[in-house]
Amino acid sequence: MDQHAEHVSGCAFGLLCVVSAAPLGAQAQTALQSSAVALGYGERALSFVTLGAEASLLEPASVLAVVEAFDPVALVVTDAVAAECLSQAYRCEVPTQAASRVLGRTCVAFREFEDMLGSPDLKQQAWALLKHLPRWDAMR
Repeated sequence: MDQHAEHVSGCAFGLLCVVSAAPLGAQAQTALQSSAVALGYGERALSFVTLGAEASLLEPASVLAVVEAFDPVALVVTDAVAAECLSQAYRCEVPTQAASRVLGRTCVAFREFEDMLGSPDLKQQAWALLKHLPRWDAMR
């Protein structure tokens, strides 16, 4: 995993793995953190995997290796580019604006999570999708 360190941030043992094409802004990170707390995961529940730019782009096989190294309870995919990469990595469809399963894990994928935070209605839609993640306190 050290070879992909520039693509990874957050908790080293995160219960939720957030995959995005580019680093998320502070507002998006805060929204996801608040959602994790509301779902019972606590404040240090998020691991972030960023695909990166062309010069150091994570290939689907590397994304698979990094995500599986975290072995998260569930996945949050923040954009269509990341969803397509995960689809290739796991050889299954990861539909955007929907909840699905990826290798036995709940996965919620957005077309563009950060854009949704700019509107109260879209923010509510994002929260509605995030509520498809399993509640941690119900799993223990």
